[in-house]
Amino acid sequence: MSCQASLHYHRRSAAYISCLAVAALALAALLTCARPSSAEAEFGFLTKWGYSGTAHTQFNRPYGVTVDSDGYVYISDSGNDRIQKFDSDGNFKLMWGWGVDDGSDRLQVCTVSCQMGKSGPSDGQFNSPRGIAADRIGNIYVADGYNRRIQKFSSDGTFQEMWGWGVDDGSDRLQVCTPVTLPCQMGIGGSGDGQFYHLGSVSADSEGNVYIADTLNRRIQKFATNGRFLIKWGGEGSGDSQFSTIRGVVVDQEGNVYVSDSSFSNTWNHRIQKFDSEGAFQLMWGWGVDDGSDRLQVCTPVTLPCQMGIQGSGDGQLSSPAGVTVDPDGNIYVADTGNKRIQKFDPEGNFLAKWGEDGIDSGQFSVAASGIATDSESNVYVTDGRIDRVQKFGELPPVAPPQPPRPQPPSDPPPQPPPPSAALVTVTKPKKPTGSSYNRACNLSVTSPKIKTGKSPSVEISAKRRKLSSKQARRIFTRGLVGHVDWGKVSGKRVICKKIEMAILEKRGKRYYVPGTKIRVSKKRLEVNSFYRKTVRFLRGKKVGKLAQRRLKGKRRTKISFTEFRSKGSKLRRRALKNLRKRRYRGNFVVIYTAEVNGITVKKTVHIKT
Repeated sequence: MSCQASLHYHRRSAAYISCLAVAALALAALLTCARPSSAEAEFGFLTKWGYSGTAHTQFNRPYGVTVDSDGYVYISDSGNDRIQKFDSDGNFKLMWGWGVDDGSDRLQVCTVSCQMGKSGPSDGQFNSPRGIAADRIGNIYVADGYNRRIQKFSSDGTFQEMWGWGVDDGSDRLQVCTPVTLPCQMGIGGSGDGQFYHLGSVSADSEGNVYIADTLNRRIQKFATNGRFLIKWGGEGSGDSQFSTIRGVVVDQEGNVYVSDSSFSNTWNHRIQKFDSEGAFQLMWGWGVDDGSDRLQVCTPVTLPCQMGIQGSGDGQLSSPAGVTVDPDGNIYVADTGNKRIQKFDPEGNFLAKWGEDGIDSGQFSVAASGIATDSESNVYVTDGRIDRVQKFGELPPVAPPQPPRPQPPSDPPPQPPPPSAALVTVTKPKKPTGSSYNRACNLSVTSPKIKTGKSPSVEISAKRRKLSSKQARRIFTRGLVGHVDWGKVSGKRVICKKIEMAILEKRGKRYYVPGTKIRVSKKRLEVNSFYRKTVRFLRGKKVGKLAQRRLKGKRRTKISFTEFRSKGSKLRRRALKNLRKRRYRGNFVVIYTAEVNGITVKKTVHIKT
């Protein structure tokens, strides 16, 4: 019986109630589908680790990255000739390579106090390892770059086997070297089946087959998990199934192979190609790959012939693409190295998203950010060979909704903001004194349009020329020749009082001199950062102080740079102070005040005539 008939003839029957229930469920489903998600997960930067060095968690040109089925992250530390293993949060687990533990001439696994590996051709030894991949059972495959071979390890760094031309006994053919047939050798470069010329990326499919980016042979080679050669495809050019330089290869869960076709020599392809597991061309995408139009296009076997891509920075446009990876949903991520960013596409080449820019901060990349991998939760890991670090991106944790403000008891009215002529930066004395000169420096109050030197001495210097007594001038001069660092307060909040300096130069005509001397300062310039990084330790170091004395002793110096005046200031200050104390000193002087607090830099130059 239809719902309409039930409603007409049996309004109070069970069929009528059933129809009402179905209608209510349908309406609820419709409302649910129409309502937008209130808390969609946002994708962004999660964490990073690594910096330049040879210890654990340090890198020297990291290249490849892969994630195994347990979520562990493996990095090919190319410049250090070793492999490092981390958990998904960047916590170090172990590394392996020759001599990484105690420097011995053998394959070692290290967990603490590690060192760089020894380059060479033996089993487990690397010479600039590049691509790295993990299969579904935890085997790790490493493209041993300049040794022209593939090495296979367990997840704990145990050597299993390697393959390449001549790796067993040096014969001119594809060989497999195992722990039974040691010692192993480096591979013979070439273009034969199973032979490598310059290795790049490596990937493994769900059946354990291994795909190798034979970079300068412009081809993909496929091997069984035991090193047996299966097939190859490719060649130099800009058509379908042709490559310029292969910098990345990855296999998805369905066996589709994605290859980043980059740029080399006279061929600039800047595109991504997709093949099946037997190397049959399916499609490619990039700007202008179909008919040369200035937009993102997809070229298929139906629309042949395909063309090289147009290099650029538009959405979906590529510039020297390198690493490529695929997430569990089949989305493709490309390390767009020329644009210093990551781009995301669907399996058919449609542009989805992008992130990144040039820089060294979180979420930024250099031109060497080439290695890329994903885990089972669609987190993305990117290696940067120039900044020597790994960055992790993924869904950001949900942000708690803002809580309504709690009612506050009545209090005094809020203080009013100071008028425009009030102090821009005010630094008070520290609670714990660190010396009279430090206290004077952190008692500096920079105002506009006046500069107040503080309570000791209590002198206010106008921006205009003002005649001062000799006593006042000496106080200012003798207390203004050293910069200081200490704690202070700004606007009621505790901040660090950075790099406060007062520099005194005597003006004679159009030239500037050290006060009370005949030594001319060639540059009237005050650079706060440079002074603090380089000069403070000179003033406090005995060795440098003696060197400065030897340089000044027995020489008539008539000219000195401002930086040299600062670094050798102790002797010059004593000479200036002696001249100032002996007599009433008159002249034209320039006082330069610089204060930097919480990123705010205030610099003031005052001309004084005494």
